[in-house]
Amino acid sequence: MKVSIGHGMDGSPVHVQTTTDRVVVLLSDPGQGKTTLARYLTRWWIADPRRTARIFATRPHEYTDLMTVRSVVVLPLVDVDRALVAPSSRELTVIDTVDTVPVPTARLVAHRQVRADDLTIVTSSGHVARELEPDGCRRLGLVTRPPGGRPLTAAPRRSDGWDGLQGRLDWPSDVEAVVPDIRGARDLPVHRWQVIDRAAG
Repeated sequence: MKVSIGHGMDGSPVHVQTTTDRVVVLLSDPGQGKTTLARYLTRWWIADPRRTARIFATRPHEYTDLMTVRSVVVLPLVDVDRALVAPSSRELTVIDTVDTVPVPTARLVAHRQVRADDLTIVTSSGHVARELEPDGCRRLGLVTRPPGGRPLTAAPRRSDGWDGLQGRLDWPSDVEAVVPDIRGARDLPVHRWQVIDRAAG
């Protein structure tokens, strides 16, 4: 499954390829869309009824709508040790905000033996992501979109008012910079409180 998630710094599309990517690390400062993207990829994953998903999150309520899906299990991040159990075939494992997990545990979870049809998504603000072994990990650094939605260039200028590259100096050298696609009102996932806010407005 090839899922489009945004564009690179040169404007080329960026995809998550679930047939080849085994561990995808979503890396950014807080509030840049890591959880939203993890939810979006989870929705894509479970669109195939043969697939399942386990989600370990610091804020499980952000996955409330997925808790009603029979093939999805949502657990608090304190239960992340359960992720060390060998996943079933065609299973997605999401570790949301891995930075609160002890580094040895994070390494074990990210690099555990998985089947060829399994996928692990890890979100991080940088601390633990730097400690993960690069082998087998695809690290995607989420950066903000230029003001006004202007097209990307290979070398965006801060004089244009875009500071989207802030923080990249702390990223591992193998991180791919990605400007995530803007999710519209009809795109899934949509947080329940966003639906309420739109209805009220």
